[in-house]
Amino acid sequence: MRYILQFAGSLSAIGLILGLAFFCISLTPSLLPRNFIVQGILSGIVFITGYGVGWSGHWIWKFMELKEFSGRLAQLVTSVLLTILFATTIYTLNQIITWQNSIRLRMEMLPIETAYPFSLSCIAITTALIIILLLRLFRSATSRSVRIINQYLPRRFAIVLGCTVVGFLLVFFVNGVIVKSALHTMDESFAALNKILDSEYEQPKDNRASGSLKSLISWNDIGRNGKRFVADRPTKERISTVLGVDA
Repeated sequence: MRYILQFAGSLSAIGLILGLAFFCISLTPSLLPRNFIVQGILSGIVFITGYGVGWSGHWIWKFMELKEFSGRLAQLVTSVLLTILFATTIYTLNQIITWQNSIRLRMEMLPIETAYPFSLSCIAITTALIIILLLRLFRSATSRSVRIINQYLPRRFAIVLGCTVVGFLLVFFVNGVIVKSALHTMDESFAALNKILDSEYEQPKDNRASGSLKSLISWNDIGRNGKRFVADRPTKERISTVLGVDA
């Protein structure tokens, strides 16, 4: 419990304010329905983005040695803003079922379960905590690298070299693991969504059409828009009706 309190106390208040604001924005209606896993990961990343903007802004403010707001008034304003944003977060989580189901209804999909907000919140919190811990690990690794290099090289050179080495390793990890996994997950999600949405179109019986039994292209390999194009292609009768002559 003591470690949890220490961790909570180490968080930036300004970062939390902007992070919660970004989190609420991420829950607003979208053009595509999302399951709780995708939405939770996305909201967690968006929260960290807002937190990072707030933390970075506060760090720059202190670095420029500008006067900081402190005292009772600052604590009161921070408490009020956090309370408002926590209430907004709860309201947004309650509304997300209605927002998601309104999209699913138009796409003829099953409605989401009532546990959607809770599951989403757990994944978002887990995602945010993992990213925060990874960033702190990055900062610790950078500091340690600088201290080791500084034993042999000047301090400023050690700082540049240490940050460069650790930054390169971080970019390699993000591009090679996180981004690849995220793109794979998104690809599978859109593929599953595409299969759900294109079930209304039947395989053409005309062997000359794409996706037919004698076609070189499998019907299952054609996307929703392609199936709609094939299914709604103009027939000989429709062409004759438009032109007024036999086609």
